[in-house]
Amino acid sequence: MPALGLLALVLTALFGGWWWGSSGQVSVWQLRHDVAAGAALRPGDLVAVRVSSAAGRLAVRSTTSVVGNISSRSLPTGQLLPSGLLAQGTPLPRNGDVLIGIGAAPGNAPDGLRAGDLVTVLGLPDSARAGGKQAPAFAVLGQVEVYSVTTTANGQVLTLVVPADRAGLIAGLNAQQRIAVVQQP
Repeated sequence: MPALGLLALVLTALFGGWWWGSSGQVSVWQLRHDVAAGAALRPGDLVAVRVSSAAGRLAVRSTTSVVGNISSRSLPTGQLLPSGLLAQGTPLPRNGDVLIGIGAAPGNAPDGLRAGDLVTVLGLPDSARAGGKQAPAFAVLGQVEVYSVTTTANGQVLTLVVPADRAGLIAGLNAQQRIAVVQQP
């Protein structure tokens, strides 16, 4: 009978240790590197880690899809991803850049543009001032990232990431319908 008691004690210790270890931990997201405020989370930003239930109490569980969510503040490498600091929406551009929308009439932007493509923004000549002569288009800004593209019946609406100091010129040309983009290779 003492052997049976000893066996029960050993089994209880083993099962108790397993139960405590498995029920006392949760899998949460941890940051692999710094993430800036306003940035969209990408798959490479995160790694799933197991932590105690207490440590993971306010962190996002690794079973939750957060790729594409926006961080409302800067997050340092190694931090557990806090659940209250994420939102859906548009990531903010880098410091000094802004998002600007332009309407590209049919023929003024190539078909097949996608987010992430690079374009050159062209200013089109003012035909009223050209006096009947064909003036050339001029480059306003090169190496511009396309943020998003929406196709409409009247052409395309492009959202571009541009330096803040060039946004006024681009907005003015857009308002006059004197803008086009050329896709870069």
